[in-house]
Amino acid sequence: MKDYSMITPEALTEEARKIAKHSDRAPFIALGQLTLLGIPFLLLCMGVLPPIPFVVAFAIALILVGVTAIFGHDRQKEYDERQKELVVAFKSLVVNHAAQELFHHYSYDMENGIAEEDIPLNEVLPYSYFGRSTNLLTGFYRGVEFRRADLEASAASTHVNFYSTNRVFLGQYIDFPCPVKFSSTLYIYTKDMLDDIERKTFLYSGNTRGEMYYETGDEAFDKKFRCLTTDQTEAETLLTPEYVRSIVKLSNLIKDWFVIGFKEGRIFLLIDTGTDHLEPPKYLGYIDKMDMDYEMERAVKTLQTVCDAIDRLARPSEEKTPPETNVIDELESYWKEGTPTV
Repeated sequence: MKDYSMITPEALTEEARKIAKHSDRAPFIALGQLTLLGIPFLLLCMGVLPPIPFVVAFAIALILVGVTAIFGHDRQKEYDERQKELVVAFKSLVVNHAAQELFHHYSYDMENGIAEEDIPLNEVLPYSYFGRSTNLLTGFYRGVEFRRADLEASAASTHVNFYSTNRVFLGQYIDFPCPVKFSSTLYIYTKDMLDDIERKTFLYSGNTRGEMYYETGDEAFDKKFRCLTTDQTEAETLLTPEYVRSIVKLSNLIKDWFVIGFKEGRIFLLIDTGTDHLEPPKYLGYIDKMDMDYEMERAVKTLQTVCDAIDRLARPSEEKTPPETNVIDELESYWKEGTPTV
């Protein structure tokens, strides 16, 4: 991949403006092609062109339209590639800036994400049969190894011989090791999210999961969250009053619907923001200069969720300003997987 570290906001903005201008011209080019084909018909109807000259004129117009279409296709292909390059350059700048600010060691791959089989979509989002994950960021925060990606999940349904798919989730996926031994499965939903999922589940299958419900006894927590567990004893051991308070604090930071899952020695979060994170702003092609400070801060706020989740779920009993992580231990652990990128 190219090194985009030296590219300037002005260069990014200028490239985006060129791409935007090309897109704006596309409707006018199409209108011109239709006009070119319509002129011979108009002249024929007005009696200006006899049939034989009309055929010749129409053939010439058709050739010109074909040539411009071929040329336009090549130009569009070129600009599509430039658009992809623009996205890569933008993400490389803002994500690496944000990651360096937040994490000691990290690796970023915008094209790839977390493998679908590693994300329990079918368990936490019923009828979500497939997902697409990108913007994979792996690294360490305060000694805790994590994975983070953007995720889009789609549902499939069949009704009266009609098959359809629709997006049911768009947001962030984050996971990291669970700090305590936990062999069963526990899911903690924000109440509105589980209510919506169960409504859809009932409409499609009539099934409920009432036998998996668990209440902590904390009135504020049980009013805001719904828990499903396969082992109530383990859930009670994990969800101590202190841990419950940490989850409530995390929800106040996230503010979107989410699911916290404890499964196979890891904690994961599915956060339904309804947003494609880390993409260039839609208005980029129509401004004089991109506000790079704002865009980098936006990326920092997006990735800050990883830090918030680890602070509340992996280290809930620590002080807000803990001792510095042992960097040597971090590196030894990370090098087992590959050389870190900084």
